[in-house]
Amino acid sequence: MTDFNPAQSPADGAKPVVVVSEMEPEAKAGLGAWWMVIVLLVCYIVAILDRLVLVMLVEPMKLDLGLTDFEISLLLGPAFGLFYAIFGFPLAWASDRFSRRKVIAFGLTLWSVATMLCGAAGSFLSIFAARMGVGIGEAALSPAAYSLIGDRFPRQLLTRALAIYALGPRLGVAVAYTAGALVIAYSTSLGPISLPLIGLTKPWQLSFIIVGLPGIFLALALFTFREPGRRVSTASLAERDSTVLGFVSENKKLTTLLLLGFASVSVASGADSWVPSYFARRFDWQPLQFGPAMSVISLVAAGSILIKGSIVDWLYSRGLKDAHMRFYTWLLGPAAVLSAIAFFLPNPFVFLGVLCVIQVITMGYLVYMAAVIQIITPLHLRGRMTALFLFATTMGVAFGPMAVGWITDFVFRDPQLVGGSLGIVLTATPVIALVAFRAALPLLPPHIARRGDASRTGS
Repeated sequence: MTDFNPAQSPADGAKPVVVVSEMEPEAKAGLGAWWMVIVLLVCYIVAILDRLVLVMLVEPMKLDLGLTDFEISLLLGPAFGLFYAIFGFPLAWASDRFSRRKVIAFGLTLWSVATMLCGAAGSFLSIFAARMGVGIGEAALSPAAYSLIGDRFPRQLLTRALAIYALGPRLGVAVAYTAGALVIAYSTSLGPISLPLIGLTKPWQLSFIIVGLPGIFLALALFTFREPGRRVSTASLAERDSTVLGFVSENKKLTTLLLLGFASVSVASGADSWVPSYFARRFDWQPLQFGPAMSVISLVAAGSILIKGSIVDWLYSRGLKDAHMRFYTWLLGPAAVLSAIAFFLPNPFVFLGVLCVIQVITMGYLVYMAAVIQIITPLHLRGRMTALFLFATTMGVAFGPMAVGWITDFVFRDPQLVGGSLGIVLTATPVIALVAFRAALPLLPPHIARRGDASRTGS
């Protein structure tokens, strides 16, 4: 697999490569750079909303279509996650060669239409197929977005810019829970209605259609900012025929540990999709009760991502060059302890408080992952390295719901004990991640130094 050749004409719409040092300081980011981050953030929010609206609609879908918990877990996990992961590689390849704005616009349009098609579906297989489309479309977003941000911001502002982009999941979850609860309540009050081309539409189907529609128009906003030139070091030019597999092979231990750690954390992220069902089964709460509370938790966690990003940048500027990884290891231990006790709490409000603390101290793992990738990876491989790590984390997110469902159905054999399943998964995964990341820390300094040497020698 060859890389983009700067000596040739760039692909249609793609920016020419700009040769700079990997660690060379850039001019201070201007308003245009921050506007780009905001647009990408909104795209991320819409992606999470379209991805998670299904979580809010589990109960009416089960009732209407006669689905089992295992079938629901397939829709929550593999239907989306497997195809997101698989198509992440070719779409990341495209983001390394073509206009990243156009790659994102294509994906945004696809996942929005696929979300609306979930509303036109009337069976498990048709919803599964539509969820595949959502996964394929969303796979186009993050590799291209990370590449755009990495090329537009100087190193000292990189984590902060990535932290803003990483608000997407938290804000998306907040929007999904509140908007989902309101849409479900409104749609239920309307009852079944008839729509052109679709016919009789149930309230849960109408919710999918309403949620998917705005993304089609949002794609136009991607062309309100300029696409930055691709920064490639002279070392990258000399190694332009290298591949991701070659880089991973040369750094096998480090990449294995990082992949294991971030995949483990992502399993917990996927398992969270069962929390609404836990509220319904354990506390008999309805979406209008737990939805706003979950939204507030997501917003608080989103704010903490910005604070943690600033702390990491401050630690980095003070000489702690592995701060992007080390800081996260400080948070994982407390998260495991709190997760071990949270699902034994009998009061829903106390549970919400503990859940909020867990979310605040652990959320934003993609920020740390993206920053580490940007620092240790040659510039010309970053898009595909991002896709590799997103493959691992997406498979983790896909496995998370299945792990909870499997423990509930085949170990506890009682749907009411879904909280116990959640407790097991959410306690074990941060412990695994903590062990992996602590083992990876001693391996980071040589890679960081190598990137610094490349900047000083200009090679």
